[in-house]
Amino acid sequence: MALASLQLFILISLVSWASAQPGNTTNSDISDSQKLGWVSPSTRRSTWEIIWSCLSIFLVCSWKCVHLNVPTHNECVGEWHKIGPVPVFPKKPLLVKWRRKIYWMITIAIAPELGVGLAAKQFQEVRGNLKTYSDAGDDWTLVHAFYVFMGGVYMCELEEKPVVERESKSGSNGKDATAEPETTETETAKPSEKTDPTTPSRDASINLEEGDKNDSVAYQPGPYTLIKSLGPLKHGQVIPALQESEIKTLSKADAFAKVFALVQSGWLIIQCIARRAQGLAISQLELATMAFILCAVFMHLFWWHKPFGVETRHVVVRLPPNGKNLSTVPILSVNELNSDSPIRDKRVDDMSADIFMELVGDHTMILENSVAETLPSFAMYLTGIAFSAVHLAAWNWDFPSPLIQALWRWFAVAALAASAAPVVTSPLAIVASDYDDESMMFTCLAGAYSLIVLLSLVAYVAARLVILVLTFYCFTSMPESAYGKISWTGWIPHFA
Repeated sequence: MALASLQLFILISLVSWASAQPGNTTNSDISDSQKLGWVSPSTRRSTWEIIWSCLSIFLVCSWKCVHLNVPTHNECVGEWHKIGPVPVFPKKPLLVKWRRKIYWMITIAIAPELGVGLAAKQFQEVRGNLKTYSDAGDDWTLVHAFYVFMGGVYMCELEEKPVVERESKSGSNGKDATAEPETTETETAKPSEKTDPTTPSRDASINLEEGDKNDSVAYQPGPYTLIKSLGPLKHGQVIPALQESEIKTLSKADAFAKVFALVQSGWLIIQCIARRAQGLAISQLELATMAFILCAVFMHLFWWHKPFGVETRHVVVRLPPNGKNLSTVPILSVNELNSDSPIRDKRVDDMSADIFMELVGDHTMILENSVAETLPSFAMYLTGIAFSAVHLAAWNWDFPSPLIQALWRWFAVAALAASAAPVVTSPLAIVASDYDDESMMFTCLAGAYSLIVLLSLVAYVAARLVILVLTFYCFTSMPESAYGKISWTGWIPHFA
């Protein structure tokens, strides 16, 4: 993954360099005999330089900050339609995986605070699950808990099959001498023809120790189950044990992409501070990018221990309570699932309707629950308020026209008001909780608060979309000082 990121970086660098050249001249076309030594960077920056430096941060942060759960098994396989050996178009599962990733990139670009709330919610649930089962004797970490929570583990229950001992007929015991020779064999009972579609396709029954045949029980793999908690993985009950090092190797968060995002973000922030200190104008896109960086930092902190881009699952076998006579245990793989198994299309949802409603309304339960339990909801609203407030910094900036300036002010205030309204009006929901659910007062207060939240959501999305359009429209007429360059910032490593 790191090599692919490096190749992409080199390719973009070459394209960017080539597009900046004034013509297709070569060294032999130059007739000027004057030779130059060191050439300092240009004293002015171009529109494309501003746009690309900001978009690169948006792309890298939205791609690398959003840690989605493990895709379905069919999505992980990622098959293509082929003409002969040549792949020409991805099949539906692969398209669904790409569409899901693009959907979240667009969502984070419009409302990055939603990603903060989701990350905080997952961190809260994972940490609580880890604390609940941390005394089970296992050396579990947040990496283990996140990997299980994101749907990275299938658990297989061993099904008990009685051992059948048969003695063949022989002439030596007084039976018919024409019968088969006397033999004693131990075999596992045959599974039913109507097998569960989640059962592995191969015969993975285990062997028994020779000395325990008379009172032993044979087992074979049963259906797979997608788990979300560390509870079923208690010490000594499942094998093989999950190793943190193995989980980390599945993560695709390469160091190069992280360093690239960190360097680009740091360079943009330092440059904007220096520009304001020297009285140079800052573009609206750079302002919006700094607001986005604020949210991206919190997302990355909450998802610090969550593996990124994992597309591989582990299969663990749950040992039966009376499995003392087990001599071997099958090592299973998701590749052994039958092609028609319904579990191949199952995954843990990144954000369900219930999780979204909890993020929207959990802050109203502050009097009943602890601050930690309402943290995800408050994290979403507070980062949303901060994100919207940053755009108000351009209140008195130069715009292409007075109308554009007025639109920017109106919709920036609308976005701020919409993000703060659910928190400011939360006393309505708190007071409503004191009444009976069937009372008229509860209906009025709860209904009024629900309406406020709904209108705020619609107004916020509309305001954000308008601000996004205005941000790029402002490049049609920018102050001249916006293209001035601070010479010493060119020495800071960055990509532009």
